[in-house]
Amino acid sequence: FLAMACDYRVMYAGGTVNGRKHMPKIGFNETQLGIAAPPWMGQLLVRTIGFRRAELALAMGTLFPPHTAWEIGLVDEIVPSDTEQS
Repeated sequence: FLAMACDYRVMYAGGTVNGRKHMPKIGFNETQLGIAAPPWMGQLLVRTIGFRRAELALAMGTLFPPHTAWEIGLVDEIVPSDTEQS
């Protein structure tokens, strides 16, 4: 929910964390948990990724990998896995 309220969304591309491969995903898994998303969430999502994609994402509880999330407009930037943090 929090990411939808942000003006600019950045997502980590994935990589190795503590020796284990990690692939982050973003989406709305409330449906998978049996929780209905609030109406304002659907409105924000429709404005962000379009009606059909929003409908499917909310109905199916789809979680998107970084590249797909960027392609549909759910995130604005993907930070490569080899980027060091200082």
